[in-house]
Amino acid sequence: ALSRSKNPSLAGALLEQLPELAHAAPKRGDAGLVNRLDRETSGILLGARNRESWGKLSALLKAGKISKRYLVLAEGKLAAPCEPIGTE
Repeated sequence: ALSRSKNPSLAGALLEQLPELAHAAPKRGDAGLVNRLDRETSGILLGARNRESWGKLSALLKAGKISKRYLVLAEGKLAAPCEPIGTE
């Protein structure tokens, strides 16, 4: 459960539960969070548990080598075929 700490952010909650994440990112309060990958939706966060992993993930992200793929699970039949959404 998330606490009611002085810092109600996700990073604050992560740090409260896993204090070792304080050293996972260069900025101490970031709790190892590298990036929010999907700002247009509720979002998915990319995080690391240590500084080495944070550096590697950050470099991959900057180089454009991290991609997203969505999988939808649905029950029943679709009324009509669907086209992919947001493909570029």
